Amino acid sequence: MQLPTEPIVAGLTRAILAALDRVSKSGVISSGSVVIVKELTFKEVVCRRHGIAPADFVEFTFDFCLFPYARPAVRVLRALRPSFFASDLKMIESVADISDRKLVQKTLDRHRENFPVRGLLRRHLCLRLSGKKVLRLATKLLP
Repeated sequence: MQLPTEPIVAGLTRAILAALDRVSKSGVISSGSVVIVKELTFKEVVCRRHGIAPADFVEFTFDFCLFPYARPAVRVLRALRPSFFASDLKMIESVADISDRKLVQKTLDRHRENFPVRGLLRRHLCLRLSGKKVLRLATKLLP
């Protein structure tokens, strides 16, 4: 005797889809005895940890990962020449959707290879984003 599997599969599919709609802030989804844990991205974790809106993630992370003594000069330079920090902002955007710190490390390494630190302002005066600070933040917050 063969059991009808289509109704069972359809029921499970509906239950899983309903559970996916009920994602809690912790990233845990539960439907009866089924529990699915969603890995949070770097952006989600930073936004939750620091209480910021997802739209403010790039700006917050940029400011958070600057060298402290360079912040005033960076603000002036951004006002005068916003494109100067385009590679730094692109790097933050490239790690935003990653949920593994090792992958963040690889992405930062690739960024360093593609955009080496050159010039008086970036290299010697450190008017740039600190990749080590981004990695430290990711290591502290991601699994």
